[in-house]
Amino acid sequence: ILFKKPLTKYERILELRVEVQKVVGDVFFVDAREINLSLSPVFLGEVISSGRIVFCRDEGKRIKFEVEAMRIIDDSEQIRRINLYYLKKSLKEGSYGRTKSSTKIT
Repeated sequence: ILFKKPLTKYERILELRVEVQKVVGDVFFVDAREINLSLSPVFLGEVISSGRIVFCRDEGKRIKFEVEAMRIIDDSEQIRRINLYYLKKSLKEGSYGRTKSSTKIT
């Protein structure tokens, strides 16, 4: 949900619940969250690939949001690949979670 005015975190969560409840009623459990571009790129990717739009007031803003989120996801892909490479390397070497001084066995 994109809000018209800046709200505190509590106000946003409360308004989000009210808006979603208006749409789906009391019958369904909905895992609804406020989504913005400052979230993790991995989470943004999950939202775009498997999230479901319950209500969209402005299709143009939604499309703009998704395009920007995809740019963020794409920009972070190289960093994620590098992190994965070094994680695998340290796991293979048995040095994951150890400092250089603690890896020497005497």
